[in-house]
Amino acid sequence: MSLSSVNQYSSAPIEINVGDQYGNFEVTEFTDKKIELKNRVPIRMSPGDYVTILEDLIDFRVADDVYRACSYNMTKDVIKSYQIKGTSITVNRSDSIPDSCVWTADSFGMLYYDLENNFSTESLELNLDAKNDWIPEGGLVYESSPVRVLYKNPEMKGYGENAFEGGYSALGWDGEKYVYLGNNQGIIHILMDDDKDRRLYSGEEWGLGEGYTLKVDGIDSDKVYLTVLRNNVAVYSSIISPGNSADLGTHTLLYNKTINGIEIPSFPYMWRMSWKETKAPV
Repeated sequence: MSLSSVNQYSSAPIEINVGDQYGNFEVTEFTDKKIELKNRVPIRMSPGDYVTILEDLIDFRVADDVYRACSYNMTKDVIKSYQIKGTSITVNRSDSIPDSCVWTADSFGMLYYDLENNFSTESLELNLDAKNDWIPEGGLVYESSPVRVLYKNPEMKGYGENAFEGGYSALGWDGEKYVYLGNNQGIIHILMDDDKDRRLYSGEEWGLGEGYTLKVDGIDSDKVYLTVLRNNVAVYSSIISPGNSADLGTHTLLYNKTINGIEIPSFPYMWRMSWKETKAPV
């Protein structure tokens, strides 16, 4: 048999609240439409200085009046070399107009970009005070806005509610892909969302992270017996039939779990099965 579609979400949500601080940055807005962080104090930077944004992933550096978003190949104490550098902005202090620049995934590679669905959600905006050689309070803004992604599995199109109705809201955070649960609900890491064909045989187990495993207990001519285990303890079992239809549960193993009051379908994963093999290889 073949596993033709899978979704997997982390069981550990990340809580984000207005007022949370990340170094010199503070969450200033967390709504159904976006997450926004701004520097809470002026950032005074001399040539060669850098400031870190979001868990040491996105850094910001100035050298000879050239400001650049960047990510380093670094240890905690020693910067070894640039890893990824974004578009730079050159500061002209003789000009009375404030300098500004916006980085997106197109201009800075550490911001998340979904190649399959062709979207990005993160941006980093710099606004400099025309009279001073520093970034004023609120002058550096990180923002990420969710984008709706539909389920690949046709049986899931009419399923779900809130953040998971017919699909899920995805956004980049710290350069990775997450599900956006909405205002005051946090975000959860998307561990897997693809439709790559995977061949599984009777008795085989497939580890899916965070202690979860899918086990194929047996395969009959028209049935597949599946068990979901966590830390080697069975938490759910299902019998599905290979093929294609619009009947949820006929060809899809659906395991739900509630996180922060929201029912997350197929947590941590779901399957749409198609019949391709009934016998183990010789």
